[in-house]
Amino acid sequence: MNQEKSPLHISPKKHTTLYLVVTLIILAIIASYFFYNRLKAPELTEEQKFEILDDLSDASDESRFSEEEQKNILENLSNLNSLNNEQGLTEEEKLDILNSL
Repeated sequence: MNQEKSPLHISPKKHTTLYLVVTLIILAIIASYFFYNRLKAPELTEEQKFEILDDLSDASDESRFSEEEQKNILENLSNLNSLNNEQGLTEEEKLDILNSL
């Protein structure tokens, strides 16, 4: 009646359960990887951004701004935050600057 089991002996039922758990963990990792990549926003190059701007402006009548003007607008918008920090512009003044663009 005194049966000794080897330390590595796993019953077939536990063996199947172990395989099932490991498989589910691997599938969960793969699924989360694909889910994360699907949700991640695509990185756009400057050229792609300008193409989008062109498409949007072409959709409305004509292109209002040339590529150089669009670059200047983007630079002005990025500099607006630093200008705000230096001069302490009000919201109304910011809107006036944006409307002038």
